[in-house]
Amino acid sequence: MDFSLVFQVLFTVVFVLGVVLALYCVFTIHKNPHINQTEKLVWLLLALALPIFGPIAWISKMRMEKKYAQQDATQPAEHAHPAN
Repeated sequence: MDFSLVFQVLFTVVFVLGVVLALYCVFTIHKNPHINQTEKLVWLLLALALPIFGPIAWISKMRMEKKYAQQDATQPAEHAHPAN
């Protein structure tokens, strides 16, 4: 078996995956209305400078924010005014 071909295919798959993840992050970071321009720039640089780890960090952050937003939406308001 020719291992150089296997490594070539593996390298190509990882490279394409990194490019796709980076492009996905560029579009989602750009569309995100909840972060300011400075944070967007930092996340864009991180996603582009670290092609696999930057997008994974961004996707993890977005999933955690979505999870916290859902938890906040399902919890009753703590400071609700009592009915008189």
